[in-house]
Amino acid sequence: MKTVVSFCLLWLLPLYMWAQPKAAITAPPDSTKTYQLNEIVVSNESIDNTLNKEDNTNTTASVGAYLSKIGGVDVVQRGAYAAEPVYRGMAGERAPVTINNMKIFSACTDKMDPVSSYVSTNNIKSISISKDAQNTKMTNSTAGTITLHTKTPVFRQVGSWHGQLGAGFKSVNNEINTQYSLGYGNKKFAFRTNATFRKANNYKSGGGSTVNFSQYQKNNLAISGSYLMDDNTLLTAEYIFDLAQNVGYPALPMDVSAAKGNIYSLAMVQYYEHSEVEAKLYGSNIFHQMDDSQREVIMHMDMPGWSNTYGAYVNWTRDFSPNVQWNASLDYYLSQSRAEMTMYPNNEIPMYMLTWPDVQKNDVALSIANTLSWGDKWEVSNTARIELGVNQITDPFGIKQLEAIGYVGISGNVLVLPFISSHWNVNVTEKSKINFSIKYSQRQASVTEGFGYYLFNAQDNYDYIGNPYLKPEEALAVETGYGSRLKTIEWHLQVFSYYMPQYILGEYRPEYSPMTIGATGVKFYVNLPWAMLSGFEGNALWQLTPNLALGTRFQYSYGVDNDGVALPLIPPLKNKLTLKYTKKDWGIGVQLQSVTTQNNVRYSFGETKTPGYNLLNAQAHYSISLGKSSLTFNVEAANILDTFYIDHLNFNSIPGPGRSVNFSALFSLN
Repeated sequence: MKTVVSFCLLWLLPLYMWAQPKAAITAPPDSTKTYQLNEIVVSNESIDNTLNKEDNTNTTASVGAYLSKIGGVDVVQRGAYAAEPVYRGMAGERAPVTINNMKIFSACTDKMDPVSSYVSTNNIKSISISKDAQNTKMTNSTAGTITLHTKTPVFRQVGSWHGQLGAGFKSVNNEINTQYSLGYGNKKFAFRTNATFRKANNYKSGGGSTVNFSQYQKNNLAISGSYLMDDNTLLTAEYIFDLAQNVGYPALPMDVSAAKGNIYSLAMVQYYEHSEVEAKLYGSNIFHQMDDSQREVIMHMDMPGWSNTYGAYVNWTRDFSPNVQWNASLDYYLSQSRAEMTMYPNNEIPMYMLTWPDVQKNDVALSIANTLSWGDKWEVSNTARIELGVNQITDPFGIKQLEAIGYVGISGNVLVLPFISSHWNVNVTEKSKINFSIKYSQRQASVTEGFGYYLFNAQDNYDYIGNPYLKPEEALAVETGYGSRLKTIEWHLQVFSYYMPQYILGEYRPEYSPMTIGATGVKFYVNLPWAMLSGFEGNALWQLTPNLALGTRFQYSYGVDNDGVALPLIPPLKNKLTLKYTKKDWGIGVQLQSVTTQNNVRYSFGETKTPGYNLLNAQAHYSISLGKSSLTFNVEAANILDTFYIDHLNFNSIPGPGRSVNFSALFSLN
């Protein structure tokens, strides 16, 4: 309570110290700040996460590869497609993914289609992580919100066209990919469209062994348009279509015949002299079809899933003075999740169940934040958010299923979830900075954790059942960092710790029998008394010469529950050492990725100790200027030594890709 009162006083202080300025008058928005297209992937983290030009023009890169370049982010691989992001050892509802601040939920009960899989790399402008008092449009979570920002149309003084056309090839799985983008802009109207096609065969692991069921095919289309109604009013619309087919998952007993997503939004931004108001309506319709027709199975199953989300938010930002900014956001979404399983035993009638029993979530949240700065030395940001979640099972059959296992008289739940944080930046000198933040947050259980019904986990070989009586998972997080920039060297180190009461995890129940043939048993989701996560991430860059740079990036997480047992899917210490030489039109680089042995494992989750490994990679790019156009070539040699390795986060211990030579070319019309 004292913390809440302190934060409230911090918000009132700016209003007392600075009077409100004159009423806003009509003024054109800053077109440079608002509309400039950013063609590289960046992060708003304080550490250096800017990707280089060759990363942006490498058409063979996946979204997972982009995510893994951000400090603290790893990915869980279940195959070669649709890697699931993990932030500081936390995934799923602990680190949800949004697209342009839109809440979107996957349709697969086995996490085969993370939200990040519905965006293509040539449509990503930036990736940001909101973990404390930096963004009121985040969602309640215990780790932070990962937001993918897509590219926007570009307004120009004189109407003109611009675009890109690219293609690439990966030898490790004979993947071919093509992409294009095309845009037009003038003073009042601008639009952009882009598309991607990828098709890959099974990949080979280190040593040349084929990893079966790792093929995939993906089509992605995005269209966006912007219209300046007047000097102060901007309308934008966006549509994304994604279709993945014939996707193999070697770490799982089933593949995917189709994963289809439709994502759309309409937004309006109203600009004033010292403030702006953004309002957005959005929706998404996700369909996912698991498929075991290509596998040798004892009993065939059909497992379709649907996830429909509709939402809206209004965000207000106000500069009360050069040193004081306030922000408020009100958002709402309705999410509908349904998954079915039909089993076809030999010579018997089919058996049907709802694995996600048609769960409807109504969620409304109010966020308020302020940023206060004192000269060039101090900056303080405070955020408070209150979220109300109402969950309801809308299919009577789903209610009867829960009653059969003892959840009598419950068809949903109501949760009130607080979030409060404070973040401090201090410029110690002109070339060094310290940051400190503290936050308290709660997150509600996912559909699987709260209402899932006999969902098989291939990692530990157990069926899982949800628990609608789960308490919200809590997190009290503290972190601090220090960075310095000298003449030729700059570096940054961030240290964090999370204390997490009511941590949600599966617990074995011997009195229940599994539904899946061959499963070891049944686990129910429960609240552990507490869990703890801590670790660090950092980077350093040494500019050896004006053209030659040596860089390193490292990260480590450690997590245990109240009994001292390791939490699942915690990555070990990782380091990437990179040496790059760049000139105006070309560059070459060598990278050594080192991963240590992970001995801190949770055996009850099916984990085993994984040995460390080293991967050697090399890359080169060359650009040719063609007047207003350019042509860029990339070549990459990945895993040059053809090392056989298993990353600890690779689900069910599937091996990573072996040696691969990747080519790509990109033609750009500016």
